[in-house]
Amino acid sequence: MLQLFLQRVCCKPETEQPDLLQKCLKEVVRVLNKKPDAERFHPSGIKAALDSFASDRIETTSYGPFVEASNIALKCLAGLKVKGMLDANSDLDIICQVNDYPIHQDHQGCTSKQKPDVVILPLKCAFTCLPGVNVDTVADDYKHISAAKKRFFWEDMLACIEFKRPTKKLSKCPPCYEVAPYMPTHPEYRRVEPPEPDTPVTAAADSAQTPATLSVPEPEQRKWCICNADVKLNQLS
Repeated sequence: MLQLFLQRVCCKPETEQPDLLQKCLKEVVRVLNKKPDAERFHPSGIKAALDSFASDRIETTSYGPFVEASNIALKCLAGLKVKGMLDANSDLDIICQVNDYPIHQDHQGCTSKQKPDVVILPLKCAFTCLPGVNVDTVADDYKHISAAKKRFFWEDMLACIEFKRPTKKLSKCPPCYEVAPYMPTHPEYRRVEPPEPDTPVTAAADSAQTPATLSVPEPEQRKWCICNADVKLNQLS
């Protein structure tokens, strides 16, 4: 599935590139395996934050390490260049942010209420919910594990993350990462066949029937069989 998403945002989405995922993973691993450095936004900080996240047994206190690891990763990967992929926009500043407030939205005359644990949004939108923080502060100086002081708006959200902590302890990060050979799944994703349009006569006849008078076939009149591994059903007369 990730290969499919990468194909859609590459330089030539119309050209099939089966090795695109492997090329991207190799560049990401190269960044993650950099030696520790004193720089604040250094890949080695990702491992430290993830180890802290894995050892934490309380969900709410694990938000901070997860957000810290995510923001360091976003910062380190922002300038990553992969052959065949588009370069990131210079003004693309997105961050991961702890969310402590419910988000309300009006939908079809009703008010929906959601409280995502962590959200991903543009940096400028995060600053509006952090009173007292200098708006001119660059991303490197941003307190990336601070919780919002005001409610966010749904139109500012790029993604929402909901945590489900397992009961058992998570394993720590390995000393280094390697890219495993690509093993395609079967099927890689389920294809949905477009519905066949009804003939005008059938469509007109169906529209003339009310829901209460629609005919229901008897069980013995309709039989089905599975014809292949893709679970496609064929009707037998």
